[in-house]
Amino acid sequence: MENENKKIFMAITAAMGEVKAVGKNQKNTQQNYSYRGIDDIANEMHSIFSKYKIFVTPDILDHSREERQTAKGGNLIYSILKVKYTFWTIDGSSVDCTVIGEGMDSGDKASNKALAGAYKYALTQIFCIPTAEAKDSEKDTPEPVTEPERRSTSSSFSAKATEAQIRCINTILAGNEAKRTQIKNNYKIEHLKDLSKEQASFLITSLDKDKEKLKKVVGGNERLEDYY
Repeated sequence: MENENKKIFMAITAAMGEVKAVGKNQKNTQQNYSYRGIDDIANEMHSIFSKYKIFVTPDILDHSREERQTAKGGNLIYSILKVKYTFWTIDGSSVDCTVIGEGMDSGDKASNKALAGAYKYALTQIFCIPTAEAKDSEKDTPEPVTEPERRSTSSSFSAKATEAQIRCINTILAGNEAKRTQIKNNYKIEHLKDLSKEQASFLITSLDKDKEKLKKVVGGNERLEDYY
């Protein structure tokens, strides 16, 4: 049919913007693979179809059916359906999608399974349903430079570290000369007293993130805030 208003195009593209990922949460234990179930996909699309006034009609264009034998000697019905799905909206405009569905069953469900498979792939392909959520934005964000790198590239440093800060760092680092050397190398300094106040503050919080323990380090008569 001639799509004069073509509202179906607007409806489908709008619906695509709301489709959430449908993962491969179903398991075929016999052949040991994961897959996306038609129920999961249909449930995801139902409210979206209702919102954007989309409905679907199937038209079976071709159907072949044959009997096969299982490894144990039983009968297995194998069905292949060629189905044209038409996606409609309220102005009568539509888009067609023709897919192949296959299904096997030892009873009378082979064609049902083939039809379900065909519908699943029609929905998946028309609406580009993802198998996984979009990447976490934190994973897409470049790693920040380390604190020493950020400080060393800064055009200016803040005031020198206070005596209280240096005393606190020395107390935390007591007996850990390797860590002390590493800090000096990272900040490119000869002595800890050459640290800026900001650098010292960062070190204190990174070296001992347990505030209760830190209070014991700095002493009960001093304010923890003085070290930041």
